[in-house]
Amino acid sequence: MATSWLNSHFRQMERNRIPLTMAPAFGKGNSMHAGKADEPIEPRTPGDDGGEHNRSAHRQRTLKAAKVVLTDWTTIDCTIRDISATGARLVFSAAFALPETFRVITVMANTIVPVRLLWQRGTAAGVAFTGPEEPATARKPGSP
Repeated sequence: MATSWLNSHFRQMERNRIPLTMAPAFGKGNSMHAGKADEPIEPRTPGDDGGEHNRSAHRQRTLKAAKVVLTDWTTIDCTIRDISATGARLVFSAAFALPETFRVITVMANTIVPVRLLWQRGTAAGVAFTGPEEPATARKPGSP
């Protein structure tokens, strides 16, 4: 009796299986994006209708250690996962609310850039660069 149930279960699983040509590549998203493995999976923004994003610059995948610098010089560790000439996607170890404007230090390059928060979902946030990238100073401005 158990064998016939098991055989029918496997037959049902075989009918529900997605052909490999339609399945997404490993790490390329879920089955909703099948056939679009070469396109990046973009986060949705408020008011997004699901259409193509109008980016002003090409986004490059990266993995750079960074720090968010708040107005009181409190820092929060993060990772830059995508970057372009106009902005970046930051990923944090925990979810919390970010202010509308802050600065981001790229640790290895020791540079700082002012940014504006565009979107935030869970532990990820998208930012737009609002000023030039400059060398990061060792101390707060105005301190001895």
